[in-house]
Amino acid sequence: MSLGNITKQSQTAQLVIKIKNDQQVNEREIYAINSGQVSGLMHFDVIKKRKCIKLVYDVSGYTTLRGILKSPLTKDLFAKIIDGILSNIREMNTAYLNSDYVLMDLNRVMVNPSTRKVYFIYIPVQSFDTQTDLKSMLMEMISLANYPPYEDNSYVREFIGILNEGINFSIFRLEEFIKQISAPFDVEMQSKVICPRCNNVVASGTNYCNQCGAKITIGQKREASMFNPAAGKSSIPQVERRTPVQSAVGSRAYLLRRNTGEKISIDKTVFMIGKDDRYSDYCIKGNTAVSRQHAEILNYNNHFFVVDKKSTNKTFFNGQEIMPETQIELFNGAILKFANEEFVFFSE
Repeated sequence: MSLGNITKQSQTAQLVIKIKNDQQVNEREIYAINSGQVSGLMHFDVIKKRKCIKLVYDVSGYTTLRGILKSPLTKDLFAKIIDGILSNIREMNTAYLNSDYVLMDLNRVMVNPSTRKVYFIYIPVQSFDTQTDLKSMLMEMISLANYPPYEDNSYVREFIGILNEGINFSIFRLEEFIKQISAPFDVEMQSKVICPRCNNVVASGTNYCNQCGAKITIGQKREASMFNPAAGKSSIPQVERRTPVQSAVGSRAYLLRRNTGEKISIDKTVFMIGKDDRYSDYCIKGNTAVSRQHAEILNYNNHFFVVDKKSTNKTFFNGQEIMPETQIELFNGAILKFANEEFVFFSE
């Protein structure tokens, strides 16, 4: 069984899966998916041809789960991805959709690169055999992942142990395990709120922002809702545009230039990269492929984002071209390419 082909044209990308005319598509499932009953399933079009039926999924702006693994897999990112996968399965069960019809393949599970929300490709065809399964995909993910040397990755062994419990592992056990390793992050997020004026992150219970002096009201929006990858319901990857604000607690972020080993400190809230030293905070000299003002790195309270400034030869995040003027969140070890110049992002 073919997992379909991804075709790219200009700034769009489509996954096309062909099925035979004599195979029965499930109209109820098509409606459930395209009406958004399960937020983590990719929407698609059904095109009926004389010899086949095409299922066309718009995957523009997404990266594959395999693409995500090109960067170091931190414990936090690991928990987000597994939680996203399990959340999708829970929603599918509620909507009476069979997870056996999902393409559980690292090249076919899609991820929003800015929010890290996970999306499935579901095949709404009766008795369709995807020849893929969740356990095999998770084991492959674990074996291919590059774990940061500064983190304790003993949790991976425990995760593998759960997968190997009996013939069929327990989804419930996995859910409880992910809650356990995510607990410190969740508690920290619940204790913080966002200033309504400048987006500075302050402790819950604070009356006034320590950056701009704005009053913090009871019930103010929590930080977790801004950065939680499961919060977004749209199938189109996008990040709410915010104004960069200098954080009270500094974070040492820098780029490592691959071909020279040069270390570039990101010491401004808006850090411009280009080839014109009149406008750039870091100038890439002698490279005609780089635009004068190629890209920006933005600092939102120690959360970093890259933005392509409509450059001629594009900006790439972990091998994926990013849309101009779109904010893509950076994670430790992310690979950035400005035209043909490659850098690695680090935050300490």
